[in-house]
Amino acid sequence: CSTHDNELFAPIEKKPFCATPEQIALLGYRAICYELLMKKYLLSLDDFLRDMDKGQSVSVQHLHQNALDYRDLGATKGIEEITLHKTRYEDMILSKDFTNLGHYVVVFTSAPEVMCSGSTQASHDFLGKKVARLERLDVPVGSITLSLIGTDDGGAAVFTWLADQHECHNVMTTLNGLPKDDQPHAIVRFAFEFLENTYFSPDWWDSLDKQVQAHLEERQLRGLIDPDRGFYRSRPDNCLLDDGVRAVAWTVRSRLTSLAGL
Repeated sequence: CSTHDNELFAPIEKKPFCATPEQIALLGYRAICYELLMKKYLLSLDDFLRDMDKGQSVSVQHLHQNALDYRDLGATKGIEEITLHKTRYEDMILSKDFTNLGHYVVVFTSAPEVMCSGSTQASHDFLGKKVARLERLDVPVGSITLSLIGTDDGGAAVFTWLADQHECHNVMTTLNGLPKDDQPHAIVRFAFEFLENTYFSPDWWDSLDKQVQAHLEERQLRGLIDPDRGFYRSRPDNCLLDDGVRAVAWTVRSRLTSLAGL
């Protein structure tokens, strides 16, 4: 709405991106708000989704309904956790005290062909390890946001997380440990693997090799219910490990982070 665009988000909508603490926090907050909205919307579709198995065999219907039961439990728990995160982001933004916000910013020399804004639980790291088991609904898992944006002189990937959520810190440490030239490809893997709020240039997509397109499509579909099989497409533990796919040619200009050692 005009109120939020003109007031709350003015530092990222109307000013050049300089990776100030406020700009970083607002990008993270916007991603958190989007994620909360989508989780609520997901639950509102429950009746419609539960009717999608009509005409299927009894075994497929059982799989479909069980998958939705599990999804509903996870979405409800996710809403509780993301609401707490949203409150903490709001407290930081209102107080202008960003000491409790973790961040990792990668600045590119050109605008990225892929852009996104979203949040996901810190379940996998960039070295091929699963760091959290999301089926354990009694164990809270921290959230990492990613905003891929264009800037006045190029672009940037902006990750944020709450600094006291150690699993997020550990995941981002593995990204920091990658060679600089490999980081753009790792960021693309993260965006397509975990965020549905991802957009890209049609010209860029059409220029990709068909096999590269197939790899990215598979990532985008993982974690979703397969209507033919009635359950979630599985996500391998090593989903963020380098798969050799090189879909972008972004050059890293600089990096800025709250992690020690950079």
